[in-house]
Amino acid sequence: KDRLKQAIREHFMSIGKGWLNLQEKSKEVYEISKLKRFLQMVKYLMEDSLHFLVKKSLWEFVAFIEEVCEFDVTINSMTDVRVAYPGSDQPNPTDKNPLFTVELVESKGEFSYSTPITKFEQAILTMYDKAIMSTHEIPQLEKFVMEQYFWSGTKGTKGPFMDSVPLTDPDVVAGRERLRKAMQRSLEPLSQYLKTYDDLRDLVTLDKNTYTAAFEEEGHTNDEMKVEINRHLKRKGKVLQQIPYYVQVGNYAVDAHNFRHTMANKCQELAKLIMDLINKLGRMRSNKIREEFIRIAAKCQKKPTGVELLYSLKDYIRQVPDQVIQLQAAIQEMLTYYNILEMFQYSLADDDFKAKWEALGWPKKLKGIMQTMNETLETENARFHEIMLLEQEQFGREMDRLQRAIATFSKHTDLGQVAEISVQAKVLQKTTKDLQDKAADFNKKQGLFGDEVVNYKQVYDMSRELQPYARVWLQGSEWVSRFQCWSHDPFDSIDSDEVERTHTATLKEMVTLSKVFKEKPNMLKIVDEIKRQADEFRPMVPIIASLRNPGMKDRHWQALGEKLDMEIRPQETLATLADVYPLIPSKDIIVQSCEVAAKEWDIESKLQDLAMQWEAKEMVIEEYKDTKTYVLRHSDEIQTLLDEHLNIIQQLSFSPFKMYFAEQIEKWENNMALMMEILEYWLEVQRTWLYLEPIFSSEDIVLQLPMLSKKFGKVNSTWRKIMGIAHNNPNALSFCTNTSKLLDQLKDACRALEQIQKGLQDYLGDKRQVFARFYFLSDEELLEILSQGKDPHGMQAHLKKIFEFIDKLIFDEETDSKLVQFVSSEGEVVPFKSPVIPHGNIEEWLGLVQTGMKKAMRPQPGLA
Repeated sequence: KDRLKQAIREHFMSIGKGWLNLQEKSKEVYEISKLKRFLQMVKYLMEDSLHFLVKKSLWEFVAFIEEVCEFDVTINSMTDVRVAYPGSDQPNPTDKNPLFTVELVESKGEFSYSTPITKFEQAILTMYDKAIMSTHEIPQLEKFVMEQYFWSGTKGTKGPFMDSVPLTDPDVVAGRERLRKAMQRSLEPLSQYLKTYDDLRDLVTLDKNTYTAAFEEEGHTNDEMKVEINRHLKRKGKVLQQIPYYVQVGNYAVDAHNFRHTMANKCQELAKLIMDLINKLGRMRSNKIREEFIRIAAKCQKKPTGVELLYSLKDYIRQVPDQVIQLQAAIQEMLTYYNILEMFQYSLADDDFKAKWEALGWPKKLKGIMQTMNETLETENARFHEIMLLEQEQFGREMDRLQRAIATFSKHTDLGQVAEISVQAKVLQKTTKDLQDKAADFNKKQGLFGDEVVNYKQVYDMSRELQPYARVWLQGSEWVSRFQCWSHDPFDSIDSDEVERTHTATLKEMVTLSKVFKEKPNMLKIVDEIKRQADEFRPMVPIIASLRNPGMKDRHWQALGEKLDMEIRPQETLATLADVYPLIPSKDIIVQSCEVAAKEWDIESKLQDLAMQWEAKEMVIEEYKDTKTYVLRHSDEIQTLLDEHLNIIQQLSFSPFKMYFAEQIEKWENNMALMMEILEYWLEVQRTWLYLEPIFSSEDIVLQLPMLSKKFGKVNSTWRKIMGIAHNNPNALSFCTNTSKLLDQLKDACRALEQIQKGLQDYLGDKRQVFARFYFLSDEELLEILSQGKDPHGMQAHLKKIFEFIDKLIFDEETDSKLVQFVSSEGEVVPFKSPVIPHGNIEEWLGLVQTGMKKAMRPQPGLA
């Protein structure tokens, strides 16, 4: 550019003014000058040269690419790839270096080239187009010669530019097409070579963590794990042998160095993971063995605190060798794991190494512990035996003291001292029991020590001698103390059940003891005295039970007073037990009169119990899915309670003592019957509503059944209102008895739902009449299909029932709106003769599917 500019300016500079004036200031004059025409001619000459040079370069570039892409590749294996160029079979052929380098990589469980194959073609074509585009911005020489003018072009101040070869030039287009074909032809072997690695696909896609977890869960033997390790190590060697470092595939140099290293390392890691698993299993067993030895050692070293523990420990130590034999077998099993690891030169962590050798050393260690402990136990055995002999001497002295105490105790005859004597009786009973326990303990120890077992019959004889006397004074003390309390306490504080229990026990005990002491007049006199007091008190027992009945009301006291012809009131005329004695002659009248109060109290208490149970009984009202309403759960509990209470109410209604409670009983009976009927209709409506609600939630069903949908909408509104009230007031009795017109609403809803169900059955019957194969479906399945009428895919789940042995229908991939194939349950794919469009009512287009299947299957037997 600069040389041309300088040459022109030098030759024309001396001309001066005129048509070839380089200093012409007027651009208008310049535009009509000869100098302008001259520079235009120069531009055309340069553009012609540019066109020639560009096309020449492009053809050379295309020829070069075609030449380097002209080869035949024979792929035998990963390492055996043979490339033949034209003339390579001649003597002294010229070697051709590859044009591109690409790396074989593994990423996210897949293997591929580091550069996608399509980008090679794209890169060459882009280079081709960029070379052409770079010639489109060569400025014209005129701009530089005539510097005094302002020049502008299509690209700002850089123009104007020379006209070059456009991208749409036929020769350019033809060259680009030749390049594309050459590159595509050269890329085919590269794709084929990648397929030689398919044998490694299982290794590439294998997830190490998933593999290890699955392998561990399967539970393999040691031999199987050893085989698995060898398999991975052998495959590592095979991988290193199979995968080359580099290989030339045509004009592509494939770098597999990193991929080779990755795959070999993965095989090594898989083998190590199995070794890690073996180490884990070995560690678990070594830890378990150590824990078991530690447990045995701790038990063997436990210091005995008594003879029984000492001999129990001796027995245990005698059994230890058998346990050690079992643990030795466990140690041998543990070693099988570590032997495998040693075979593969697996390096154990410090903790694992320590755990292994600790487990191996425990048998010897435990033997020393047992030897030391046996010596300790022998020392302890002598000490405990000496202690027992001393205790036996003390025991003999205690028996003598007890014998004297019992002899003294049997001489007591003063009933006035019953409280003090009963205390002595309790002390003697405890002493006798303690000596019996000691005697049993001595006999057990004597047997353990190997001593002669001493017969301590005397202790048991003394216990049998003491018992009758103790029973007299203990029961007598109970009777006297309770009688004194009843006599001095307010009458309305007396517990009639306690009176009856104490009186009965006293009489029974004294009758038995009177036979025991028949030959001992002094004790018989005490027994008879207590029995006499109890007999005298006998008439008072039913009177107290009657008068202390909690059912006694003012009316009962008034009626009783009228029968006895006297005023009788608690805390007034019945202040203490002394006020009751005068009533003994009227015992039968009192018992008979108070029996009415008892019966009425039974009725009243049952009614109160009913009220308490229903006051606390709440219904379980829970939200139902996404319907924004509720349903009743666990209704069987309410049903059971209703049945139970209705039975009680009916029994009470037949009672001859119901007069004062007749109105309550009748009200309860009515409420129970009402609740029973409400619950029956409620559950029926709920069952039907649960069935119909999802059906009428479908827009397709609403459009097809507008009248039934409208009727269900009214029932649905009533149901939601009822359940909303129940949720806010979950008390069963309150809700059922206080909710206005609840039973009538449920009855109406039940009738309406029956009509809706009948209409629905008629609707389904019509659909089955149109497409008979709908008879193979249940009502629920057919309704599910109809409710998804706008989605042809929705019926795929039921296709096997509609068409036997047909698994699914296949839609076209482009529009997903036509059925083009059907697949059998065996996986056989059969195309329709012509596509079926699933449009309109489902029963109609399913009929077209059935017809299409028949047409498609007619020629199949002949093709088989």
